Amino acid sequence: MPLREPGRVLVAEDHADSAALIEAMLRAGGYEVSVVGDGIEAIEFLQHHEVDLVITDLDMPRLDGLSLARHLAKENPDLPVVATTAHALVRFRAEAAEAGVRLFLTKPLQKDGMLAAIGEVLGGPTGGALNFPQGVVHVDPDIADLVPRFLAHRKAEAAEMRRAYQDQDFETLQRLGHDLRGCAPGYGFAELGRLGALLETAASSADLLSTAEVIAQVEARLASVRWMPDASLGGDPCMDW
Repeated sequence: MPLREPGRVLVAEDHADSAALIEAMLRAGGYEVSVVGDGIEAIEFLQHHEVDLVITDLDMPRLDGLSLARHLAKENPDLPVVATTAHALVRFRAEAAEAGVRLFLTKPLQKDGMLAAIGEVLGGPTGGALNFPQGVVHVDPDIADLVPRFLAHRKAEAAEMRRAYQDQDFETLQRLGHDLRGCAPGYGFAELGRLGALLETAASSADLLSTAEVIAQVEARLASVRWMPDASLGGDPCMDW
């Protein structure tokens, strides 16, 4: 089914790298995209602009995704809302459905799955399966230009992890692990996502030893990571970071 014109999507996401990733995936699928940082900004944007779909993260400051969905269900019930989150718990899905969310996408997001899900609402393109061989990290060419910034941000966050560990700031460590788990696999860095999940678990239980081990692995992975655009779709030679 062809994409309904004009195919305008508003993305509400407070994590900059996740927002950039979602935007790139949507644009690759032919959608026109606008991005805001939280639910308040989304409401303000919608007062002056029309869109065909809202994609919102559930965990945002000021006004979270569930509150935004509830607001839109009252003010604009015909506007479909898709929710994204790194939480996979059933209760989040139930709350999202009660808030009026049409579809629920669990991070890490993958382009084909996300476009297929959105296609259920708007009839957008779905794309085909992507092939990511083992070894060097293979990245979707549609988001390859975002990878250097993504890795730079992760190196900065690794330094923040080290400082939080020294301060035994488990709340910050849990947040950093949560963000890494939710964002990294979408860029193709599944191992970093796995380490983010381990960090989140270790920090949530205030396990100082396990936290130190995971942070060391994150630092080592970032120091040695090599990546390239997906070879099956063409791209440049391997890139060190």
